[in-house]
Amino acid sequence: MSSTEQMKLSPALTYLAEEMFKGESGPSAVKAGYTYIGQMISHDIVPPTTPSQNPRAISSTLNLDSLYGDYAPRVYAENPSSTPYFNEDGHFRLYKDKPVSPKVIDFIRQSGRAIIPERRNDENVIVAQLTVFWMQLHNKLLSDGIATDAQQARELVIKLFQAVVVFDFMKSVLTDEVYGHYFVENKTLLNRRLVRWEHEQIPDFFRFASFRFGHSIALRRYQLDIGVTQPLRKLFLIDQRRKEEHMINWTVLFGPKARKAAMFDTRISAPMSAISLGNDKLTFNIAQLNLLAGVKVGLPSGFDFVDILLGQRNHSVIEGLGVKKVKRLSNSAYKGPVKSRLIKIEDVPLWPYLLHEAKDSENGAKLGPLGSILNAEVISDAIKRSEYSLYSDKSGFDINAVYVGLKKPQKTKLNKILQSHQKATSTWLMETLIDYLKTNIGTSDE
Repeated sequence: MSSTEQMKLSPALTYLAEEMFKGESGPSAVKAGYTYIGQMISHDIVPPTTPSQNPRAISSTLNLDSLYGDYAPRVYAENPSSTPYFNEDGHFRLYKDKPVSPKVIDFIRQSGRAIIPERRNDENVIVAQLTVFWMQLHNKLLSDGIATDAQQARELVIKLFQAVVVFDFMKSVLTDEVYGHYFVENKTLLNRRLVRWEHEQIPDFFRFASFRFGHSIALRRYQLDIGVTQPLRKLFLIDQRRKEEHMINWTVLFGPKARKAAMFDTRISAPMSAISLGNDKLTFNIAQLNLLAGVKVGLPSGFDFVDILLGQRNHSVIEGLGVKKVKRLSNSAYKGPVKSRLIKIEDVPLWPYLLHEAKDSENGAKLGPLGSILNAEVISDAIKRSEYSLYSDKSGFDINAVYVGLKKPQKTKLNKILQSHQKATSTWLMETLIDYLKTNIGTSDE
């Protein structure tokens, strides 16, 4: 049993955790599929709460080691099949139930266990299939001659994933003002010493609070295809061959008519109160685990964190982006009346406080100002420091970075794919990539 599991919540936090599973949330402004883009980001740069979950060394840069592993570039270029993940031609190895028009595409498995660098990416059906999506994109870039080897395909996929993160995901979940500050003006805000952020590490405020909003916006049920829905509880699978019922039509999660994720607030979908993975009889209460994790590392309360930021020299800029203290616990965030004798707004831990802020300032459509700043600061830094980055000091965050290093014929082919996204700002990059993958994928052997 871990030290986190041995700790107990105070009566006030126990009450808070119980209340978070009561009631239903309305929709946010974010398409349901982007919940799982967020989960892929987390699995790439955030170590697991329980280290034994994953032996992989976690980098704090958004470079998709969770997809590719962390081999030297020459390995991907010269000998990709020396890794467990690739064929000799540099394609990801994928399982197909039949070679032509397969109905099931899944990871290669040994005794059920997925042969992938990041074990957490097999914990639920959607994030597993989304990982397969990026593997298929890698394979198709090779098959279509846009990439000449696995290393060049890797660099392209990393940059395209970063572009989805910046231009789709972050634009959806951040306030407009904070998004503009970080991803248009290319500015930063936080004093790392004051917020306890060590160099080249993922800070505790991100690991245990600000980036855990995905637990709030998860739905009770997900549509996986037209006429096919699954309850969330049935999507938690690990070490099992996926079936036809688990295959996903990505348009229903990312397309123009995609259902929206749940509201950013302190209500959490009831199935998250007792998550069980695979055949493990242990269940996990997400709210209690998140609160315990924050207590264990000594995270400040939401009020205290606001005080820290407004104590910086640039506090006027931070206030100008909308950061202020949430004045009270809103009854609308809970099903029943708030027991003020047990929990007061000034004592609410950072994770639920940021969910309160989102409900209070944005009506749950997206993150509030403080939550937006904390996530934008970390993710923009993780992209900037990546070996293959969408960012440059000259151009900032620029989609044209994906063309760097390509020869003219390669650039022409890639431009035909991306032009719909580049010409129409209303076109989501993820939709563009989904459309590209609708033709047959290159070979991938068992």
